Amino acid sequence: EVPLGVVSDQVEDFLEEARRAYTADRGDLGVVTAASIRRTAFALQKGGYSTSHVDAALERLEARAARLSSRTPEEHLMLAMHATTPRSRGIWARRGLACRARIDRTTQSMLLRQLYLAHFEQHRFKEAFAVANQSLAVLSRGSEGGLLDVVHQDIARASVALGDVDLAAQH
Repeated sequence: EVPLGVVSDQVEDFLEEARRAYTADRGDLGVVTAASIRRTAFALQKGGYSTSHVDAALERLEARAARLSSRTPEEHLMLAMHATTPRSRGIWARRGLACRARIDRTTQSMLLRQLYLAHFEQHRFKEAFAVANQSLAVLSRGSEGGLLDVVHQDIARASVALGDVDLAAQH
């Protein structure tokens, strides 16, 4: 049986509109905004595009739109912390990390933790493990002791979820 997927013509039309918007002058972005990308939904059909691949493409587009956003990393962190779904938590965290403004180590690590939680809650343990290690690298350059303990616990949790109890015990 052919699995359900996203209607390919709808995806292609949307991506072409986004391509036109993002190659236009900065002031001419039109209707393709982070909010409009987040609200985008496509119909399903047999043999359509993989929903996970379409979702990943939409998340990349949202990250691009976030770089054009005027919100600060700290504002994105607050939105991520108050998100009601793992997907939206991850989106806000990625947006905060993609900001052009300088991000202090604590805020960067906290945004990474929100991204870790989004991956972990979606059972994407390899990604969660990688993000927790990225946060560890950020914090190792400073002295944020309390956060460092949390990151070690996150690495241990992801390690256990991946079946590596020995690695978890090291953290």
